[in-house]
Amino acid sequence: MVLNKAVIQGDLGLDVLKMTQGLVELIIISFRLAAPLYLYSFVRIMPYQYPHPASS
Repeated sequence: MVLNKAVIQGDLGLDVLKMTQGLVELIIISFRLAAPLYLYSFVRIMPYQYPHPASS
């Protein structure tokens, strides 16, 4: 009975660890996918907000 409890708690701990690892991987992947979009929009928006002397 005690052994079963320990095994169940161990499995739960592993599941939580896997879930957190999966979340971290998802966050990293989403950042990698979103970073070029953010950079692109930043580059596109910047010249309108701060016109460069060379472009005008």
